[in-house]
Amino acid sequence: MNVLYHCLKKKFLDMDFISRDMDRFVLDGRFHGEPICLSFRSRYKTPCHSLALLLSLRTLMCNKKYINLCEDDNLIFSSRQNESFQWIAFTTFIMDNWDDDEIKMLYTMMESAYFDEVLSEDEIRDFRDSITIPEFRSEDLYYRNLSAQTKGVGDEVIGNNAFVDVDIEKFVIHRDIEYVGNTAFAFCKKLHTLVFEGKSRFGTFSIIECPNLLQIVVPEEHVEYYKKVLPFYKEIICTEELVLKEDTKSKKRPRIGEKAEVSNLAAIPTNEDKLGIVSVNIPSIDSGFEQELVNIADSGKQEGTPVIQEEPAPFDPKILEKVFDKKVTSYKYLWMLAILTLTKERGFLAISFKDLTIRMAGFAWPLLFDDDIDFGNTDFMRKYLTEVMKKTSLIPSASQKVVESYMRQHYDSQGISKILAPIDEECPIPFFVTMDKILHDRRGRR
Repeated sequence: MNVLYHCLKKKFLDMDFISRDMDRFVLDGRFHGEPICLSFRSRYKTPCHSLALLLSLRTLMCNKKYINLCEDDNLIFSSRQNESFQWIAFTTFIMDNWDDDEIKMLYTMMESAYFDEVLSEDEIRDFRDSITIPEFRSEDLYYRNLSAQTKGVGDEVIGNNAFVDVDIEKFVIHRDIEYVGNTAFAFCKKLHTLVFEGKSRFGTFSIIECPNLLQIVVPEEHVEYYKKVLPFYKEIICTEELVLKEDTKSKKRPRIGEKAEVSNLAAIPTNEDKLGIVSVNIPSIDSGFEQELVNIADSGKQEGTPVIQEEPAPFDPKILEKVFDKKVTSYKYLWMLAILTLTKERGFLAISFKDLTIRMAGFAWPLLFDDDIDFGNTDFMRKYLTEVMKKTSLIPSASQKVVESYMRQHYDSQGISKILAPIDEECPIPFFVTMDKILHDRRGRR
């Protein structure tokens, strides 16, 4: 109600208290989450009409019990001008709240507008000074909604998927840009430099799959902020733009864990550390995880063959990177994430394809439909889940838990299993072939 009151006061002041037959009003979403369009049954043409609306709203803010007087969409204080000063009938309400400066100011102005048909300069000045901006309650949600509606670059935001798979080498984000949308810079294979002139917020995966990105230039006073909000790129965040050689611009950034080659980089000023590769510390995996895989593989051998139990060597998590060497879709990531989370929940590795597929769909659903993440042109997960949405009662804003629970109950009855069948066909074989080869090579080196 505070937001509505503030917005109406600002609007009426800007329009000199005359709304010119206004019958709709849009509330700014920054204050409460998302923009709302309100409709008025009566049109407001004079200062008396406008002030009556504000006085009614302010009275409700002071005492919510007056809401009973607003049945049938009527105002407490009628906006229609009669032969007499009709607000005299509401003297009791006004006197009960006379301690409120806003009530006193609005009622006095309404008397002047009715009897004198003009507002004094002092009254207008006091009205202007009384306008206070409410606290932003959900600014992030406001920019998130705005970026979803913006195509490309707007006044305040860079829209979702604005530069997906675009051949850009360098891009400067103006200081007025408050928000960079979901996957705004995704699959930009030639992008080597991003420059932020101010302080921007970020959606989900705003910068991802940019293999040639070598530097993110930010204002000196915001270095720590950008390192915090872009932790996977903190090693390439710098305050001065480095001039790169042509051969460097086309050279892919080393993979995680590899040492960066900086000998062929020319920088002014020279700073090799700023061009190092991003390092990510991956939590260690329990050595029993690998031993359980070995036991499962050995369980198919001829009975009676002695199985030599070797002391498992420490598991190097970097070997898992090889699973993701060749990737053109999201399936490997979702498949691995499904395996890890289900294993952690259940405590064992015996998981059905059905459970894995449902978990993958649960992870992907909010990313695709709520966050509007683009998985790339070669990925069909959006196509599959869109078909599921058409055939079921699931909605785009459904959470992961809701999606998984619904699919478990209706997996066969509503044809979800047939729609998601390609996932079972495409994911397991290449994933486990690669994983088996890695473990086989590892056992062979012991």
